[in-house]
Amino acid sequence: MTPDGGPPTVHVGDWTVSLVELDALHAPLRWVLPHAPEEELAWLPCHVLLCRRDDQIVLVDAGLGALDGFFDMTVRTTPLNEGLGWVGCSTDQVSTVLLTHFDPDHAGGVVVGDFPDRLAPALPNAQVVALLQDGALADHAAAIVSALSTAGATVAFVDDHTEIVPGLRLSSAPGHREGHAVVELADGDDRFVFLADTVHAREHVAHPEWDFLHDSEPAIGLETRQRLLQELSGSGTLVACSHIGSFGRIEPGFFWVDVV
Repeated sequence: MTPDGGPPTVHVGDWTVSLVELDALHAPLRWVLPHAPEEELAWLPCHVLLCRRDDQIVLVDAGLGALDGFFDMTVRTTPLNEGLGWVGCSTDQVSTVLLTHFDPDHAGGVVVGDFPDRLAPALPNAQVVALLQDGALADHAAAIVSALSTAGATVAFVDDHTEIVPGLRLSSAPGHREGHAVVELADGDDRFVFLADTVHAREHVAHPEWDFLHDSEPAIGLETRQRLLQELSGSGTLVACSHIGSFGRIEPGFFWVDVV
């Protein structure tokens, strides 16, 4: 949704949750639809999630930021502070940043400056949290963690299903990338799940086998998609994903229905 209309926003109990498009990649359509013509391109939107309740302001992922030159393609970028401004927030108000994983379009925005050596924290008052990883960090992820550490802002690596703030958990969703996680938010009878890169398009709900090109471990990624879709199907749980521009629900028969 355009800034003029405001980013899609829902309420989960006492939480206000907004899906903000910061960036977009002009990528091969085959990234989404494997049978598309090889030369066809399409804009793949990249979103962050802002969850607000009283003085708790939690940002999930942070966009490309200082890693905007990482992809060998045309990109469209919005500064993080400008994007958060569309929902009446600024980077210095954010208390916690959850990184679902360290891919550049998710983690680059936690730092500003010139990659890889001249980087500084983009969210000066925020604790950065990510899921504990078994393997070594990728080069760009290590540079981000190092830059934050040098500036005195460390990344807290937490265990699976850790409750970050009351009602909000970071849970493992393996297969896409080392340490990939989903965010689960529950308040009263309301439940919401941010699926991050578990699926990349609405079409992948009906065809989870199509979403494999960027999985580090495709077989595990497919198993994770199928498990989560089965759990969510018909449950009424609100969902969102990093690269889909609306909130939705997973309906029986495995298809995505837009809600907002």
